[in-house]
Amino acid sequence: MAVQNLILFRHAKAENPMDAARDEERQLTDAGRAAALLQCQKLHALGVAPDVALVSTATRTRQTAEQAASVFPGMDVELFDDLYLAPPRTLADVAARRGRHTTLVIGHNPGLHMLVCDMIDGTDRSVRAALAYERFKTGEMAWFIADVESRTDWTLLHFLTRDR
Repeated sequence: MAVQNLILFRHAKAENPMDAARDEERQLTDAGRAAALLQCQKLHALGVAPDVALVSTATRTRQTAEQAASVFPGMDVELFDDLYLAPPRTLADVAARRGRHTTLVIGHNPGLHMLVCDMIDGTDRSVRAALAYERFKTGEMAWFIADVESRTDWTLLHFLTRDR
């Protein structure tokens, strides 16, 4: 089944890079855990439930996925080494290859930021301007829906920031 809902979710706030032996081992802060849970609750309130989460193997993305799974208990979680610091093309390829009807991708910048910018059409000026000014922040989500006819054109349905 082709992906019809694609939700891109940057991992929540993680500890300082200096506090971990390796970047991949950085853990979410307590505030990051709470923020990830809140973002998933906001998504749930919008009436969407991911079928699958495609997740980088980094600790902080796995912990973000744990928060998502607590809100969406029927969601499968699949871990991918190649999603760690992945470029936009890899993120899109993994989503196309492994995604389901409603797919949540939990990953990292700069790849997620670049993919979101690539997918936003020219009419979404407020989001495009915000992303040009500040990168796709930790804990933010962008929910896109596919054009049913083409399956290649995407429309931004919701952009969930940490603040609203």
